[in-house]
Amino acid sequence: MKKRLVAFLLVLIMVLGMLPVSAIAADDVSPQALNTGHEIDVRFTVLYVGDEFRIGYNTGASEQTKFVCQYSTPHSDTAYSNHTIAISDIKAAADRATVNSGYQIVGWSKEANANPTTWPLNRAGTTACNKGNTIYLVAKNPNPTPTMYTYHLIHEFNYVGGTRWDITATTAAESYQLDVNKGKPTRNGYSFAGWADKANAAAAKYFGGEQITLTKDSPSKTIYAVWMPVFELRYDANGGTGAPASQTYTSLSPTSNQVTFTVPDQTPTKADYTFKGWADSATATEA
Repeated sequence: MKKRLVAFLLVLIMVLGMLPVSAIAADDVSPQALNTGHEIDVRFTVLYVGDEFRIGYNTGASEQTKFVCQYSTPHSDTAYSNHTIAISDIKAAADRATVNSGYQIVGWSKEANANPTTWPLNRAGTTACNKGNTIYLVAKNPNPTPTMYTYHLIHEFNYVGGTRWDITATTAAESYQLDVNKGKPTRNGYSFAGWADKANAAAAKYFGGEQITLTKDSPSKTIYAVWMPVFELRYDANGGTGAPASQTYTSLSPTSNQVTFTVPDQTPTKADYTFKGWADSATATEA
């Protein structure tokens, strides 16, 4: 039994000894290094990361160079895979890289995105690097200028010859609330009802003092005045006295074009004349 156990352990040790370092490494970086004598092409590219870029990152200077493969197991120098690069070679590339003013290289990565997994430059050992791979030198601005956003809440008066109010605010906030103007626009023959999202809205949705939230992706919004027609029936005694007071009615719909009034039972007077009724013209001969 002991002989079998010893034999098993010897076989296990032999198998582990034949495995490449990358097969047993805990992560992408291997602590071992061995100069195998051949060189492999690699590209180092500066990767700028930060909110100041529209998609969160941007690429900069790039360098095509060669490095001495550090893979510990014999392999072909013309193969695509099974190569490793020393972290010290990456640090050397970072030291000679040119970066924009205000930025500094903080590490390296194999990813080109807004949040790349970043490894420190002072880490020892090696990392797998296939032939022709790109290694990104991650650069950040330690004191970035915040991105500013200008928000607009446009109040469109919504009639020919009308004007508009544009309420604005500039801030670094990615969302912002603007107050609906408490002022009331005017229009002859109409009553202002409030504001809505569409020019042809049937009813108001927003009122003065309410807040509307805008975002950096939709920083501008237009709201439209809602107008209700006002109908008025005026009475003129036409030289006499005692005409009824004018009647007015504010419609409940912006599209109303007529309304019915009830003429009051009130008779005006005029010396030497008899009241016959009402007409559309001061010179009418019939009521």
